[in-house]
Amino acid sequence: MNLNKLLEKQIKQWLDNDCLNQEQVKNFINAVNDSYNAQMMNATTHASEDKINKPDYPPVNNRVKACESHFRQVFEKISDNVWEFDFSTHKTYFSNTNNQLLGYGFSEFSSNENLWWERTIEEDRVLVARNRESYLRGEISHHVLEYRVMHKDGTIRWVMDRGVLIEATGDNKPSKLMGTYTDITERKHGEELFQREEQKYLSIIANMNLGLLEVDTEENVVFTNQSFCEMSGYEYDELIGKRASQIYIKGENMAYQRGTQVQ
Repeated sequence: MNLNKLLEKQIKQWLDNDCLNQEQVKNFINAVNDSYNAQMMNATTHASEDKINKPDYPPVNNRVKACESHFRQVFEKISDNVWEFDFSTHKTYFSNTNNQLLGYGFSEFSSNENLWWERTIEEDRVLVARNRESYLRGEISHHVLEYRVMHKDGTIRWVMDRGVLIEATGDNKPSKLMGTYTDITERKHGEELFQREEQKYLSIIANMNLGLLEVDTEENVVFTNQSFCEMSGYEYDELIGKRASQIYIKGENMAYQRGTQVQ
């Protein structure tokens, strides 16, 4: 079916194919789409309102609000915490009352509108501030950020902050954002561990006495170590990208060293 452009954009941003294949989700999306279309029809025909038999039309605003509520419920099932930011009040509202956010209860967040900002690591606040300014300048309509926050127990957590503009003012200024916070601490720790192991591996290779040359499927050099550089007489940057056939004598395990063969 043809989907409302705004709804289609939101679906691509938030729902994956597995979720879209679920029958309940399909039915829900169809209902939301009908509400969007009805709202657009109501806006288009508002100028000739005297020609419309109002009792024949259901209260569109109530249907839209109900659909928005259902959307939030769906987001809560597939994400950790759903939030909504209001540019006019500078307050962030959290819809999932059952989750503990950074170790704080829902009531603690509700009574302190600056709590999330206060718990954001100071070095990362500039990232969040710049993102908000980009919305105000009309440069973006959605975002994905990764930054650090401090848990109530004092530990540092990584979060993925995803959001999209859902409402604008008459002069096209941002009014409301909606999105999710997801704890990605374990993923980040895994990435850091991998990077440390990779650096250890590269350090061992770089300092081993055996010359090493790594090539891709086209036989272009993609990596070498210091031992091979010393054996061949080439600098590291000279070797990267060079074809192996330009270095080795065909059919023999030896290399040229600036005109001199190296065993």
